[in-house]
Amino acid sequence: MRIEGLEDAGFDANLRFYAYPCDIAAAATATTPGTISIDADADFVIVDMNFYNGGAAAGDLAVKIEDSGMSKGILKGFVKTDLIFGDGKQPYHLPTPTRIAPNSSLSIEIKNTSATLRNVQLVLLGYKASPGYLTGQKVSSRTVRLKR
Repeated sequence: MRIEGLEDAGFDANLRFYAYPCDIAAAATATTPGTISIDADADFVIVDMNFYNGGAAAGDLAVKIEDSGMSKGILKGFVKTDLIFGDGKQPYHLPTPTRIAPNSSLSIEIKNTSATLRNVQLVLLGYKASPGYLTGQKVSSRTVRLKR
C-alpha cells in the first residue's frame, strides 16, 4: 500500500501502532498469572512496556514475562517492577525491539509481597507488522523509531 507523501514523513503502511494490555488482580502475598494472546493477523514488535502498580509501595511487586510458545523469556526471572518501570509515568523503552509471532501467548506472572490485593496493569506497546513484512528484515530500535 502506498500513501503519497507519507513515506517522507517516516510513515510505513506495513506497520501500525498497537497496545496489548493485561489486567491482573495480584493476590496478597502470592504469585498471580495473566496472559496476553497475540492476534493471528500480524507479527507484533514490542518497543515499550508500561506498568500501573495499583498503589503498591516500591519493591512490593515483581513481574516475569515469557513467550510460552517459544519458551523465550522477555523478563525470564522475576524483576521488581519499580526497577524496570520506575514510577510508571514513562514507558520502559526496550534496548532492542522484540518480535512476537502471530498467535503467540505471553505468560505474565505478578509476585505481590504486600499484604494487600493490587489491581495492576501491564501494557506492551509497539507495532503490528503486515504478514510477511518482517521476513528477512532486521528490525532495530532505529528502524522502528523512524517508523513512528
